[in-house]
Amino acid sequence: MQTLNFEIDGVSDSAASAEMHRAIARLDGVAYVDVCGRTGSATILIDSTRATPIQIAVVIARLGCSARVRQVLRHEEAA
Repeated sequence: MQTLNFEIDGVSDSAASAEMHRAIARLDGVAYVDVCGRTGSATILIDSTRATPIQIAVVIARLGCSARVRQVLRHEEAA
């Protein structure tokens, strides 16, 4: 699992944030999504064997916004 922190430009209001949340959450391998239009950020927890930062950035771009990964945190899987 990985936690991705994105910087997002172009999220104009709460409706756009909600639309982005829904679009990202539909991706296979996404376990958690938090999009904040006020701060222009998103925190996303993914199964890195099923989803990638690039896939998420493509979804964001399709909504008319741009995204840049600020931080990637890798989580060790419990045995």
